Amino acid sequence: MKILIVDDNESLASVVQEVIEGENHDTMTARDGESAYSAYLQFKPDLVLTDVYMAKKNGIELMKAIWQHNPDTKVVLMTGSLSILGDPIEEAKKKYRVNILRKPFSRKELITLLHTTS
Repeated sequence: MKILIVDDNESLASVVQEVIEGENHDTMTARDGESAYSAYLQFKPDLVLTDVYMAKKNGIELMKAIWQHNPDTKVVLMTGSLSILGDPIEEAKKKYRVNILRKPFSRKELITLLHTTS
């Protein structure tokens, strides 16, 4: 499976990438919503694992832009706080096929989510 990892925290993105590649998936990373959208168009991933709170374009905006191209792309929103964008996140969970991965998360939680999302 091809997975795009989007997070403005470079250290976290690197660790997530290492774990995912250890599960034999192809990855690409991006640091913000705008560069992630370009990466999506180039890489054409099966799954986008994105932070919610980022500069330029947040994870929900990114998700909606991606689904204009391919509504079947699976999305996992990573966030440490659901309170700031709580309503849009809850709406996304109901309206779209999106999963939430609460930060901080364990390696096991990440791998389990990957297996249930694929």
